[in-house]
Amino acid sequence: MCFGMVGPSQILGRDELESYPEGLKDTEAYYVEHILPEKLGRDLEYVEHATFWSDMSLLARGIWATVRGAVKTKFLWRRRHRVALFAADCGLILLSCYLAFMIRHDFDWPVDPRFLLLPLLMTVVARSMALMYYGAYQGVFAYFGLWDLAAIFKAVTLSAVISGGLTFFVGLQSFPRSVFIIDWAIILFMLGGVRYGLRGWVRQHWRQRGQRRHKALVVGAGVGGEQIARTLLEDPLCPYRPVGFIDEIPERWGSLIHGVRVLGGATELPLAVSANRIQAVFVCMSDLSDSAAREVVDVCERAGVEYRIVPALSDLLSADTFGNERVIPTGSVAVARQ
Repeated sequence: MCFGMVGPSQILGRDELESYPEGLKDTEAYYVEHILPEKLGRDLEYVEHATFWSDMSLLARGIWATVRGAVKTKFLWRRRHRVALFAADCGLILLSCYLAFMIRHDFDWPVDPRFLLLPLLMTVVARSMALMYYGAYQGVFAYFGLWDLAAIFKAVTLSAVISGGLTFFVGLQSFPRSVFIIDWAIILFMLGGVRYGLRGWVRQHWRQRGQRRHKALVVGAGVGGEQIARTLLEDPLCPYRPVGFIDEIPERWGSLIHGVRVLGGATELPLAVSANRIQAVFVCMSDLSDSAAREVVDVCERAGVEYRIVPALSDLLSADTFGNERVIPTGSVAVARQ
């Protein structure tokens, strides 16, 4: 008999949870009335007609069901983009190792290709496992950034050390260690470049599906204004695109923040609004005095331009704001006009 880990019910009733109807409350009663009789019937039929060859067939079907059940089709389909990225990374790792070896040997192919084959195999295995360990396939393409790049850096560095050490211990002491250094630089560029390219492609796709972005000014070029501009620039679904800063500090005039120029002070605001056809002004309260904020609001109202009063993100996340209403000093601008 093959009862236990392998049996008729273990194979045919492997996904038992899928047999329960949606919204079922009494699962135990349903099991006793519907599922258990089917399982007992299958087991009884097996006992009555069991033979050596039927046991072998059942054993083979059990192994296949176990292998097939370990990899769900729906699971792979939902993660098809990550699987494709993993396959592409394996190809890039092979290409990087080959290029590093050829660069080290002045593009002279070795007489014995097996001299390259074993280090190549060890690098592919070690690097792919390191990338999975550091979460290189768990991120979202559109939000790939510094932290994801740091994870790739750690994975590539660790795998280079492991591969270099293994070549020494398996008897390939003559294999040049400089190949791993060259490969380290090449694969970092390749993996990072592919992911930044995917990020740009996904964001461009999102923008094409969304509405046209409107020009906006950010008033305040301090920490708060920088956070606002960065959010507007990095969010592909945001309908606004910053084209300039207005700031009270003259030392900042003419400088660039994330590629966006500081156009001048509050006196330059009317000209900046008309010349750039501004459709929205974001006023960062943490970077402005009350009088400057009031002046900006007056200019926007006279020009008929939409403006929004935005507190700094650090203010919103401050521990003092949890459980308490934010108190705005008397005389400051507190209401944003849509």
